Amino acid sequence: MELDGVKESLTRLPAPGDFDIRSGPIGKGTAAALRFEVRGMRNGRAVCALEHITRLRPDLRPDWPQPTSQGGYRVVVTDEPSARVPDSADI
Repeated sequence: MELDGVKESLTRLPAPGDFDIRSGPIGKGTAAALRFEVRGMRNGRAVCALEHITRLRPDLRPDWPQPTSQGGYRVVVTDEPSARVPDSADI
C-alpha cells in the first residue's frame, strides 16, 4: 500500500528526582520515560501505526499503555483479521 505521508509524535517525561536502575543512576530532569508513535497516512487517516513506550520505573506515566506482565514487548494488529502476539514475558 502506498502512503500519502507519515505523522510522528513524541512525548518525553523527565525524572522527577534522582533514582537508580540496574544500569546506573538516573539524574533528576533527565529522560525517564518516552513514548513515540509513527503513523502511515492514506486519504487523511492512519492506516498503520508503530508505538513504542519505555519507562525506567513502572510508576512513571501509568496512564500510558502497560504490558500485561512484568515488562516485555507486545504486538497488536487491529484490522481484518486481528492478531495479538503476547508480551515476551508470556511466551
